[in-house]
Amino acid sequence: MKNIIFKIIISIIIILLLVIVYCLAQVYLPTNSISQPADFTITQGEGVKIIGAHLKQINLINSQFIFETLVYLRQNETKFLAGKYSIKSPISLNQLVDLLTTNPLSQDKEIKVLEGWSVQQIGQYLENNGYKQTEELLEVVGFPTIDYRQHPELPKLVDFTKQYQFLQDKPTWLGLEGYLFPDTYRVYYNFSVEDLTRKMLNNFDKKLTVKMRQEIDRQERTIFEVITMASLIEKEASNSQDKKIVADVFYKRLLAGMSLQSCATVNYLLGRPKEQLTYQDIKIVSPYNTYLHAGLPPGPICNPGIDSIEAAIWPTKTDYWYFLSDPTDTNLVFSKNKAEHDRNKIKYLSN
Repeated sequence: MKNIIFKIIISIIIILLLVIVYCLAQVYLPTNSISQPADFTITQGEGVKIIGAHLKQINLINSQFIFETLVYLRQNETKFLAGKYSIKSPISLNQLVDLLTTNPLSQDKEIKVLEGWSVQQIGQYLENNGYKQTEELLEVVGFPTIDYRQHPELPKLVDFTKQYQFLQDKPTWLGLEGYLFPDTYRVYYNFSVEDLTRKMLNNFDKKLTVKMRQEIDRQERTIFEVITMASLIEKEASNSQDKKIVADVFYKRLLAGMSLQSCATVNYLLGRPKEQLTYQDIKIVSPYNTYLHAGLPPGPICNPGIDSIEAAIWPTKTDYWYFLSDPTDTNLVFSKNKAEHDRNKIKYLSN
């Protein structure tokens, strides 16, 4: 009797192992052998079941159940992007999900979001190119500097928090400034603002690596704090080396309780860059004015690139406490103390 039970248990274990091996093979090994690239289209609003059924119908997947299970395990069910795809063999199920959530190939619009652009500038770019009105974007991603707790008259923000783990520590009353990753995007002819927003958020999700997230946790910071810092760094420095030093200066100032005195935050309030701020400019009453308020501004002031995010995570330790822009150069001039900084201002900024 014991031998029979033992054989049954062994048989069950073997069957389970075979099922696991089969499923892993389906996920990570090429599962189709189509002879030429296959066109596949995701229509706006299609869900996982419909997409899986269409993939199965044209033999791009072997199992709709495994496809749907993988999508839900990866929490990608809301990340599929409408568009036309060219799917080449061999491709694994895992690679297929990556493709369908990040990179439609056959589209008719190219959108270039530059590093350091604010949501307002992205909206103006879309409007200037005849794609969307600025306000259409801002109604989805949030208006600049707005605390939505104080403005119930504005359209309610689209909530992406449940779809993206990196948004969990972002205050719910702020928009997506800082998270719309700068890159070149191709979009379907009838793309919606939410489609484009998801593409940028999906890209952010990929660019913020596990290593980066672990280091942020180790430093006991939040992703939101790091992205806010990175947005200041993006606007203050133009090369990777300076960005890392600026990050160190700002972090030291935060620890010392000093104001950051970032011109970039005032320019954000003004809605346009100025080479030289006036006395009236730096007296603008706003929590985003880092001349008047110590600490970080309430949220990001632009959408930073990867160099600025890395600088905010891994600053270069120095003895510097101050810096200014040399009008004749792209590099920054750093100072170790106030007296040296004042001398540099006379040297570089006096007419």
